[in-house]
Amino acid sequence: MIKFQAFYTTQDYVDMQLKRLILNGELNSMKKRATLSILLIVIILSFTLDLFSSFIGAIIGILLIILTGIFVPPALEKTTIKSIQKQQGGRNMENSIGSVEFELDEAGIIRKMQYSTIAFDWDGVIRIGEDQRNYYLFLSKAQILFLPKHPDGLSETDQMRLEDLIGRVRKRIREEYRASREAAK
Repeated sequence: MIKFQAFYTTQDYVDMQLKRLILNGELNSMKKRATLSILLIVIILSFTLDLFSSFIGAIIGILLIILTGIFVPPALEKTTIKSIQKQQGGRNMENSIGSVEFELDEAGIIRKMQYSTIAFDWDGVIRIGEDQRNYYLFLSKAQILFLPKHPDGLSETDQMRLEDLIGRVRKRIREEYRASREAAK
């Protein structure tokens, strides 16, 4: 059994929520929908205000469309980050941040926090994402368990065992994906 402790901050929680949006493709689809909606409004306003009737008006209309396409996606991402941070600040997150103990073995993961203990079976992991600091274990499209990649104080042997466990889960996910594709043919 591999045991270690991690400490998660409010920023870790915000990063995890953003990672969920990015890995699920939700942030990109939100950006596309918002950009297309605003572009449509700009085009309708351009025609309504008869901007395209003159050469200068056409240039202004085209510039408005281009600027909308350039500035809306980053603005939406900033708004999404602020919204997640506001949600975080507005509710009691004692169970989501702070000190977390992990116990990992062949069967799964036990996560112990101040007020709760939850066990996750490896077979329940449907997808794995990662960045420089964490593994993101998707238990559903909306539920993610994040594990530090290199927990403080973990021995080299346990680090290798952690990576081996994650590797086996990834392999199982790939095999299940291939099998489902074969069955669909």
